[in-house]
Amino acid sequence: MKLDAFYFNMAGSASDYSFSGYSPATWSITTPGTNAAGSGGADFMFVADSSNPATDVTNAVSLSFTMTNLTGDFLVTDFTGATPSSTAAGSGQLGAHLQSLTQGTGNTTDSGFAVGSYVVDDGGGPNVVPEPGAMLLMGAGLLGLGMARRRKTA
Repeated sequence: MKLDAFYFNMAGSASDYSFSGYSPATWSITTPGTNAAGSGGADFMFVADSSNPATDVTNAVSLSFTMTNLTGDFLVTDFTGATPSSTAAGSGQLGAHLQSLTQGTGNTTDSGFAVGSYVVDDGGGPNVVPEPGAMLLMGAGLLGLGMARRRKTA
């Protein structure tokens, strides 16, 4: 599969954000104002798309760019507070138009549209509630360290 276009929404206005540093260099980000290709009618604030000559983004070629928030620092709500696209695509905040790398009859390709939403990762891994036994073991270990330190200083 190749990425034909990547769509996404952000909180606020499209003019709050600027984009640069595209790789591949033939890609850019615009505000389409129309339905996302292959989505069944979903609208998105931004589309990352390749101009001619098109450069395929695949497993071997990644898409990257720099996004700047012109109103200040990025906040989690800039992503999670984005208005979802229309119900035509399952109300997702992200979308991707994907195409087959091989052409079929009449130079056509199979294609599909994938939809998703932003997920916040606080970097702390899964939110796990420790078991009482694990807490007891940790407490015993800390008590042992404290006693060993006290014995060493005495």
